[in-house]
Amino acid sequence: MFRAAAGSTPQCQPTVAKPHPENESCGTAFSSAQPIAIAKVNNAVGALAAGAPTTTAQLATFFPGVPAATISGQLSSLLTQLGVMAGAGGTQCHNTCDGACARPGYMGGQGATAVMTLCPAFLHDFTLDDRVEMLMHEGMHASPGSPVVDQAYRSQRVIGSLTGPQAETNTDSYINLILRLQPGVSGPIPGGPPTDPQVGMTAAEGAAAERALGFIEKWVEVAEWDTSQLYEAIKGNIGRAGGWNPADQYHAETQHAIGWLLTLTDPGNVPPFLITPVRADQVKVAGIHDRYDRMNRAVASTPITMTKGAADAWAASLGASFVVMPDFFALSAMDQVLRLIRVMATSMADIPAALRSAYANAANQIRWHKGGIGP
Repeated sequence: MFRAAAGSTPQCQPTVAKPHPENESCGTAFSSAQPIAIAKVNNAVGALAAGAPTTTAQLATFFPGVPAATISGQLSSLLTQLGVMAGAGGTQCHNTCDGACARPGYMGGQGATAVMTLCPAFLHDFTLDDRVEMLMHEGMHASPGSPVVDQAYRSQRVIGSLTGPQAETNTDSYINLILRLQPGVSGPIPGGPPTDPQVGMTAAEGAAAERALGFIEKWVEVAEWDTSQLYEAIKGNIGRAGGWNPADQYHAETQHAIGWLLTLTDPGNVPPFLITPVRADQVKVAGIHDRYDRMNRAVASTPITMTKGAADAWAASLGASFVVMPDFFALSAMDQVLRLIRVMATSMADIPAALRSAYANAANQIRWHKGGIGP
């Protein structure tokens, strides 16, 4: 659970003997994966240069209308960044005393000064293939001029509907292409989106429901992450003299964006954010994050049965099915997404009916603030 992370246990407190308790040995988790990542990217660059019909077809699938030279340039930058990771100070390994290590790892900065932080899931749980893929993904984030927004992970439903320009700013579109351009690879690769069964829907209705579910999957994933980061930022800014730390401007903006919906202290709408958070904000954001986390885990990589029926409903306790009434399909694409999140919230006993719309609208605000994709 989120609230048990990031310095909340005694062993995470600095001591004279260990002033940085978040540090952990990297072992061979990084050194065994980084050369393979470089080899895979080189294979993809070579395939694009050769321009075989199968390569051209893959390029059109993942980057419709985008020239091969544009993609090759981005992959060349990725090769440079993978080299930066192996240099002095380019990679560090942390345990869960680092609150951001609720995830497998994260990238800080871009170019020669970027730092790749690897967390316990990467170090101890990931397969070699998982580690290789993550290094390529995070390397794309850090490459100057390359994508910085995860419009859609390759396991997420919405990745199949990206336009060429959207794919150019989507990190995992590049990872998909790299993996498909390896020698001997033909046909689907593991790790793609789930297939969602449809009941009582026409083809057009099924496509609309799938699209709405895809946006929800992305929005709650972003909301889970940004509220986890907001929680950490609030801890360091409660009662801070002079207002919010300028380094936490993004998180103050998040609090402003959702505070009017979920009754958080408004820091102001532009920097400097002089109104600091209070302890009650920290408690509320812990609960908000927990709800988005459960939503995220309910839909991520999980087949969801979608049914057209007599009454809107999501299976109890975020089960793997939902029902929408026929009038759902007459709504705009945006209203379909917002309504389906509200339907999702009905299955969560700790979200009062009066707050279902607030959680839907807050997820939209968070993805918009992050620059994420929408209908």
